[in-house]
Amino acid sequence: MPLYRSNDCSRLPRWVSTAVSPAVALVLLVPLADLRAAGPEPFRPSADRGRVLAQNLCAGCHVVAGAEGAAATAGIPTLRAIATRPEQTGRRIENALIAPHAPMPDMLLSMMEIKDIIAYLDTLRADGSLPPLQEPAAPDRPKYPSPS
Repeated sequence: MPLYRSNDCSRLPRWVSTAVSPAVALVLLVPLADLRAAGPEPFRPSADRGRVLAQNLCAGCHVVAGAEGAAATAGIPTLRAIATRPEQTGRRIENALIAPHAPMPDMLLSMMEIKDIIAYLDTLRADGSLPPLQEPAAPDRPKYPSPS
């Protein structure tokens, strides 16, 4: 007969039920406390992720900078041409990717993916007189208002 049954802990030494349970709880809760203190990392658009997305999703129709053997389809601008239009803004690109015009397909991109593509297009704007496509990052706001 075993020392104890799975649902009967009365035969276990008392220190197991009193010392182990808090120790196990402590081991499980300490990493949780570290995660809560750190908080989620804010999203930062990445031109590298945007370049990969552009190569995978846009290169079928648009010429993507740095693509090997890329050929332009008649009437479809290159991504560099789209990025360097003087009146171009990040909001216009965002709107075109959210609600694309015909014949552009709807790729169902997330807002993070759209921001990454805009960050990539921003790197294609070689003319320093053009404003950046990316909106300036909002300053980190405190979680709680400061006491007055």
